[in-house]
Amino acid sequence: MSAAYNHVPNNEEDDGNAPVDVELTRISETTTTEESSDNEYQPEVEVPNKRSHWQDPVLISTYLTLFLTIPVLSLSMVFAYQFTDRLWGMWPVVLHLHLRLGISKWQFNNASDHLTHQNRSYRLACSFATALDIGLFGIVYPTVVVILTYVFYRDADGTIVLDWRREVFLLRVLAGIGVIIAILRLGMGLCPCCIRILQRKFYYQNWLPTFFAQSNNSNGSISDTTRHHISKTLRFANVGVAVLNIICVFSVFSHFGPWPEMSVIPEECDPLDTTLCALPFPSFHHLEEDATTNTGWRVHLRGLPPLRGGMTLHPSFLNDLDGFSTMAPILFYMEGLKEAHEGSNNMVNKLQGPESIGSSVTNQSITLLINVDDNVLVAHSAEIDYLDPDRPLVMVIPAQPLQHSTHYAVAVVNATDVNGKRLPQSKGLEALLGQKGSMQYSRYMDVVLPSLQHAAPWIDYGNDPESVQLLFDFVTISEDSQLGHTRATRDAVIEHVGNWDWEDHVEVVSELKHDCGPDSLIARTFHINLDVPSFLKR
Repeated sequence: MSAAYNHVPNNEEDDGNAPVDVELTRISETTTTEESSDNEYQPEVEVPNKRSHWQDPVLISTYLTLFLTIPVLSLSMVFAYQFTDRLWGMWPVVLHLHLRLGISKWQFNNASDHLTHQNRSYRLACSFATALDIGLFGIVYPTVVVILTYVFYRDADGTIVLDWRREVFLLRVLAGIGVIIAILRLGMGLCPCCIRILQRKFYYQNWLPTFFAQSNNSNGSISDTTRHHISKTLRFANVGVAVLNIICVFSVFSHFGPWPEMSVIPEECDPLDTTLCALPFPSFHHLEEDATTNTGWRVHLRGLPPLRGGMTLHPSFLNDLDGFSTMAPILFYMEGLKEAHEGSNNMVNKLQGPESIGSSVTNQSITLLINVDDNVLVAHSAEIDYLDPDRPLVMVIPAQPLQHSTHYAVAVVNATDVNGKRLPQSKGLEALLGQKGSMQYSRYMDVVLPSLQHAAPWIDYGNDPESVQLLFDFVTISEDSQLGHTRATRDAVIEHVGNWDWEDHVEVVSELKHDCGPDSLIARTFHINLDVPSFLKR
């Protein structure tokens, strides 16, 4: 209660000594619903001001995250996945987005808590997220875009490859928006620092968030409904990115971690070699009869090892062929051959490498490649493949392309270990030769072994069956199956461009003139853009 008082003298003359009558007149009175004692502390209420938004710009930072950071990083994740064709390719971007969403959610939900804003851990976390955005968007991502463009998308003449110009444009747009985000983050980081310095110098009042008031006002506060929607959006986005982050972790581990053990289905494995299910390769084990093909056979790949990351290879496009390649390496494994090869300097019978291809058709070679149809040996080189140091394969590489639609066989004969002792016959071959009623046994005894003895007369299988330690056969692809699509493409291109006016389809990009001399026979180099028919789309 407050009152004002007025002094009113009476009508009697005041001689200076007489007592004075004082009239108390109440001018105004103010009452309050609650009275507090003089000793109770009354906090001073801060008047909201627009500068508070920039002292701790939580709402502005949240809007930047929602409308710029999330879209840019999401598009970057899509591009990273398309570029690597693996989920682990986008994991760094997913980590960045997960961290930014986590900090934004924490920062937004605690924006109205004055004590939280004074917490050092809170400020360090927000500062770290801001510095991370500035570093990644402003430096790292633009640098990655430049490197990708220069290494993968740049043509020999320095221009961008036509087929990739749209992707490069998208990359550059994303990098540009990222730089804008970095600049905005930098501004929102510097403004609070400047305001706090001014506060300490000019003794401003402590800041309290003004835009989390209970109702909208001209100072930028947001309603409870808007605050709830923003918090819910951040929460759901954070959960979604967290799930994606876990998936990427599994992708990284499966790709760069140890290869999983292959689950072996005995029916799919070739019994000739139990080292790996698909060995030896190629062989009749991966063929099935098909009267509709030129060779009478069709490829049916079985028991293939997993790809990197444990992914299963689906060989449907290879199973359309009617035989195996005429030039691909032939692979097998035999215990003791690696050690014998490494110590075979003084041995007569050994693997004949590329420097001694001529000896591969003589009795000095322990690997024989036989043309079963013509009963002749085929020149080749045989080497150890050390990709798997524990169980290195032997690669048999024909010296020239094999004939199409032809029956071939590979034999390992008279191979010895490092001590010169003959290696035992493979258990798979031994078991096969004991199955007298099988189709494979009949083919070996009636066709393959007679052809081997005719082509290599120093092999006497009848008297010394242990001299043949491994034997497998296969059929090569027909000419039409191997070259038919390629030739059809060639013919279609010739027919399509036959009536072209080449001035409309050739663009000279650059011309380099050279000084012809003894060391240079090139006068000019042209870089051109040439239109060609595309067969990549159906």
